[in-house]
Amino acid sequence: MQEIESNILDTLKLDAALRLAKQKSKEGSFVEARTIYKDILYKFPKNKKAIDGIKALLGNTIGKASDVQDPPQDRLQILINLYEQGQLEQALIQATSLLRKFPNSVMLYNISGIAYQGLGQLDTAISNFKQAISIKPGYADTYSNMGLALQEKNKPEEAIEAYKKALAIKPDYAEAFSNMGNAFQDLGKLEKSIAAYKKALNIKPDNADTHYNLGNALQDQGKLEEAIQAYKKASSLKPDYADTYSNMGVALQEKKNLEEAIEAFKKALAIKPDYAPAYHNMGSVLNDQGNPGEALVAYKKALAIKPDYAESYNNMGCVLDGQGKPREALAAYKKALAIKPDYADAHYNLGNTLQSQGKPEEALAAYKNALDINPNFSNASAEMGQCMLKIGKFEEGRSLIQKTEGSISL
Repeated sequence: MQEIESNILDTLKLDAALRLAKQKSKEGSFVEARTIYKDILYKFPKNKKAIDGIKALLGNTIGKASDVQDPPQDRLQILINLYEQGQLEQALIQATSLLRKFPNSVMLYNISGIAYQGLGQLDTAISNFKQAISIKPGYADTYSNMGLALQEKNKPEEAIEAYKKALAIKPDYAEAFSNMGNAFQDLGKLEKSIAAYKKALNIKPDNADTHYNLGNALQDQGKLEEAIQAYKKASSLKPDYADTYSNMGVALQEKKNLEEAIEAFKKALAIKPDYAPAYHNMGSVLNDQGNPGEALVAYKKALAIKPDYAESYNNMGCVLDGQGKPREALAAYKKALAIKPDYADAHYNLGNTLQSQGKPEEALAAYKNALDINPNFSNASAEMGQCMLKIGKFEEGRSLIQKTEGSISL
């Protein structure tokens, strides 16, 4: 939703505010122009340019009343306050009432759309945004808001088209570029996603969320050093954002900077002590450092916060197996699979522990489950071949091993 400033002169000098009001008037954004002129007159009641501007707008508003007509700013502000306070249903009740008197209000349809989106009624939200657009096709915020609703509805392609329309109207719309980057990332189009984030940051370089999202896209591309720099920038702008430190820790772990990774996870947990993913990721780093006991403690903390954390049970099983505790490892894998039955890695790890216990038939079943879920799981296929050799199925076993030679991931 567009931010409402207390007074335009808090951010702009008088001449600049007058020029902006005149520009908004030319664009047909009469409500915005009127608000700027009123702000000017609040501080400079006798300013002739602002008085003349208001008079000119009055003529325009009367002439275009059938096209666009919004309620007074104070009435709109009440709705905005209700929305910001989370009173979405009350905001909708008042907006619906006002629409009877102002049936061609772009702002009312826009606010209604945002409120419906907040309530999860995405189709109704999109319908309201479309109604606003039919009244005033040149309002960039409405296209941007509709893009967010479409994205939430899992329609990233349509969302991108909405953002493009917003940007055609308002080329310096940083939020639209940033949201477009998110949509491209949802589609796995990382190059386009990164390009959109960078355009957003060229316009608005101090947006922590955009730096964070850029870091995620770069990390997905394997550009770890660039990702870490993006996370560092995000954390400098927004020091209390735990996700930034946690994701930075993952990137540092991938770079084998294990001590720095631990520090990043500790920072995330200092901000958000109940952040299960940070404990989980710290457990992985501690295990990589050769500290299995500390790793288990970290996984247990993650599970105390999030008892259905299948990945923590799976990783705990790997640590326990490495400690020579196969029975406890098997119990951990089974808990992971009870939570997430289609967890191929847990089936595979279960098979490995069963095989090391001299139970090839049971291991074979576990590997088969892993391959049913992920037919390209070459490691599971190779281990299945080994199990077949152990139970006397030599031809089938050799065939599986030969097929997977050269494709096993380490």
